[in-house]
Amino acid sequence: MLNKIFDLFLEENQHNHSINSIQVIFSKKKEVIFRTKELMNQINHSASQTSHTVLSANYNYSIPETYIFTPNNELEKQTIQLAITGEDGWQGSLYKLAYYEAYNQELCFIFAIQPQESLEQKWLLVQVNTKKQTRFWSVHEESLEKVYYFWAGNINISEPNFNPSSEELINAMRS
Repeated sequence: MLNKIFDLFLEENQHNHSINSIQVIFSKKKEVIFRTKELMNQINHSASQTSHTVLSANYNYSIPETYIFTPNNELEKQTIQLAITGEDGWQGSLYKLAYYEAYNQELCFIFAIQPQESLEQKWLLVQVNTKKQTRFWSVHEESLEKVYYFWAGNINISEPNFNPSSEELINAMRS
């Protein structure tokens, strides 16, 4: 079900991406710094001198890479791929898959996007409509349960249930 090509309609742009072709995305910050230095070298001599100063500066910090948790099973692997797929995919950290549910053709994945020890957790809600083949994501600062009910309201679930049984999940995924 998740191994098909999705048409991702985000920000009025259409992108087709094979889910199996996704690699873990790391921060682009390092590329930006190196590209900026290249451009400075190309502009003129004074910019080149400035660039030399930047190149020889001693920074005692490193640019953090985006953290993506190691999936423990195929479901986690597929949800990560769905979240980060394409230019408009999520490019931030994913610390764990905190919640997932399926309802009709709608899939809900909620990821923790900050370390567990963070005082205020933020959540990434990824919504996938398998019939329309669309994906949307949004970031929320409320509780995990409130993020679930936000999703349930978006797709008009008549009787939302934050803690469905395994049987309810299997039945929903089969429909």
